[in-house]
Amino acid sequence: MIKRKAKRIDKTDFSELFAMLPATENPVQTSLDDVPVIVHEDHRWLLPIAYFAQEKKLLPKPCTLTVFDQHDDGVKPDCTPGLLDPNISLRALIDLCQAPPRQSTAVAPELSRHLRPLDDDWVKAGMELGIFGDAVIFGGWERGGRRDSSQLYTDKATGKPHSIKIVSLPKAALSFKGELSDWAREFEPIWKILGWTQKGGFHFEDGLPKALLSIDLDCFACSCHGQTFSWPTKLFEAEFLSPTYCSEWTGKRFLHSLIAKAGIVAIARESECTGGPEESQLILEGLNSHAFDGELFRHGLGQSVSLRQRLEESGRKQAEERKRVGAEPPPLPLRRRPKPGRVQ
Repeated sequence: MIKRKAKRIDKTDFSELFAMLPATENPVQTSLDDVPVIVHEDHRWLLPIAYFAQEKKLLPKPCTLTVFDQHDDGVKPDCTPGLLDPNISLRALIDLCQAPPRQSTAVAPELSRHLRPLDDDWVKAGMELGIFGDAVIFGGWERGGRRDSSQLYTDKATGKPHSIKIVSLPKAALSFKGELSDWAREFEPIWKILGWTQKGGFHFEDGLPKALLSIDLDCFACSCHGQTFSWPTKLFEAEFLSPTYCSEWTGKRFLHSLIAKAGIVAIARESECTGGPEESQLILEGLNSHAFDGELFRHGLGQSVSLRQRLEESGRKQAEERKRVGAEPPPLPLRRRPKPGRVQ
């Protein structure tokens, strides 16, 4: 259980960063067990969020990246190489993330100045920028991907190799012969990145550097007959509450442990890949109920308006802003990209 505290004061206020982000992001700050939580829209904007957190000493630089995502987001960035400078400023990083709309007719030179609007190249971009070290992505092979899409990626700036490991969602990974239950040679690098060990029983090692935990809500979306929508209650219960092969470990307990070792948690709504703002909100509420003990909506920086209300209002503003800047695209059943789920 995430411990509830009588008083809650966030040590870092992200409002300075929020003022610099585009209106479509509609970021909201809350917390889980003293760990700052940022709810935002598109996944690539995790880069300035992580940058800001590192500037505020919430995260080391580079930091380990732990992600829950339906996609591996491992496309190699095709923006101008000189833009991926480890010494980049926060303003320049925000400009880099200002990708043209997905339906944009911008020519290649324009696109080369930004990350891709599909939000599929930010992982390796973060490695090039020195923001991320190694990465473990839970769920990235669930929709047609493959475990062997895990790889080493060498950034051009330093020549340093980065491990990108694609694994099952925690319930399956904690099951018999899963990536988190079977001490097999092929899974050893995953355990090392996470600090997961079987010595004295399954647990995380103590004294690890703070990691960045990012949750893309499309990880908990499903598609049927061209419609995308939130997981039903039965799936949330099965993933987070049902027992696993690893004694006393459930998907919920594992996620809580990831939060406890995180310097910051970021949740990407990704409304275009979840069926729209309403479905994204339903996913967030399902995740809050089954994985976070209802704690996500309890700490809203002391503002009079509840976090739930602000998140709902944020979703409405996001939809209105998309309509203002251009025709709102229909919800995508799944993010379309070549060879889905595979790191390129």
